[in-house]
Amino acid sequence: MTFLKPNEALRSLGRIEGFSVGDFGSGVGYYSLLLAESVAPWGRVYAIDIQQDLIEALYNKAREEKKEDRLRIIWGDIDEEKGTGLPDATLDAGVLINTLFMLEKKEKAATEIGRVLKKGAKLLVIDWADSFGGAGPKKESLISKEEAKHIFEEAGFFYEKDISAGAHHWGMLVRKT
Repeated sequence: MTFLKPNEALRSLGRIEGFSVGDFGSGVGYYSLLLAESVAPWGRVYAIDIQQDLIEALYNKAREEKKEDRLRIIWGDIDEEKGTGLPDATLDAGVLINTLFMLEKKEKAATEIGRVLKKGAKLLVIDWADSFGGAGPKKESLISKEEAKHIFEEAGFFYEKDISAGAHHWGMLVRKT
């Protein structure tokens, strides 16, 4: 059994040098920091999370790694209308990783993400496939790939392909229409 391989999953976005990329539900920014390397030297990553302590930890880590110039850290609520604080059609691509299962308003989050992505932008969605005896979320919090696909299609995305996300996760790439 393999676990999620972040760099391999992010490659599904294609070449993103110079892009503006949203990390929706960034947490402490593990993926934000990896993305900051991929968008260099002219791109920018918008790391958005509702938990202020996680955003502060990301800011400190970005300064430590000298990546703060490529990161815009936003304290925001992605499952609220205009909760990202970003203008319409700002981002060239996005990631939503291990976050969808936590959101109270999944449909509103998909709509808000769609609002800030440019037409044709790719969104990488990865989430837990099972609870794995406490290693992942509670079983009742899980969302299936099929449920997520439906949510994003209803929000104006089309399903592009499945992404290999390891034994404990499912992954897919969707594109804003």
